This record gives sequence, C-alpha cells and structure tokens, in this order.
Amino acid sequence: MLVSTFELLVTKIAPPGGSPADSIVRNVVQAYFLNIANPNGLDAYLELQFTATSPSLSRDNTVIIRDVSNNNEFDELTATGDPNKFTYHFMLPAQDTALIDLQPDILKQEVLDKGLEVRGYVEIFLVKPSDSSLPFVEQGDFLLTPEHRGTFFKTLTPPDQQLDQEALGLPTATGSALFSLAI
Repeated sequence: MLVSTFELLVTKIAPPGGSPADSIVRNVVQAYFLNIANPNGLDAYLELQFTATSPSLSRDNTVIIRDVSNNNEFDELTATGDPNKFTYHFMLPAQDTALIDLQPDILKQEVLDKGLEVRGYVEIFLVKPSDSSLPFVEQGDFLLTPEHRGTFFKTLTPPDQQLDQEALGLPTATGSALFSLAI
C-alpha cells in the first residue's frame, strides 16, 4: 500500500556566486522519517519498499535506522531485482511504535562532497515471519506518520556551524494516518 513520497538531500540551498549572497550560503541534509504504531495484540512483520524515481537509490550513500524502545539500530536497505527499488524488513512488537529513518550517509565524506538528491515513494506491506511458528498479525490497523526532517548548516567545523533544523509532515496516500493492512 502506498504511504507517501520521500526526498533525500545533501546540497547547498543557495549556490555561491561571488556576491553578497555568498555570506548566506548554507547546506542542507534532509532525511525521511516514518513513525509506525502497532496497536494490535500481536507482533507485526512489515516490509517497507522504497522506489526511487529520480535518480536511483544506492546502499552506498544511504543508511536506514530503526528506533524501537530508544534503541537505534543502523542497517542497510535490501536490493531487489529492480535497481530503483529497495526493501527493508522489520518486526514491530505488539502495542509498540517504531521510528524508521532513511537518510543520506553523511559519515561518508564523498556524500557530503558530491551531494545527493533522490526522490521517490514509499510502500508498506504486512508479511509473514520467516519462522511460521511465531504468532503474528495477519490483518490489522496501523498508524503511519511520515515526515521530512532537515538540518541546515554553514559548516561542520565549530564554532561557525550555524545549525538549524526543520520537520515537515508529509501527506499520506490515503489522506489519513490510519492504514489497514493484510497479508
């Protein structure tokens, strides 16, 4: 089921040009966040599919992070047969929430140097666990809240970093935060 669009960015927001505008040139790193709530009485096994429309995604310049119970787990997307599509599988415990973050891997200097601009859309699916003996949600309602979060900065070198942040809620494909999923 379609969730929302996404856009990953690492770029200058005002290109330098040898003018007074150079003093306001700043950089932005933008990531996609998806908050998912599982109000059901059983664990849910979920798959997110990220489809890039311009240009393609790459595991080399992105990182995905799952936060359940204040425990950030860094991971990579899983490649599919389509170079524009990647998936991410995870278990969301019963009556719990997770925050999934797909972001540019800014720990890699080449991502900061070259920049990044990737747009696409996100889909979510309820799937069976690999261990079929586990109890799991086969059909249920979930709450999904997608957003973009951006960090603006002049430089990464203190003391003149000039850091700012913003968060923008994204509309969902259903127009609602309530998603009914079934295997």
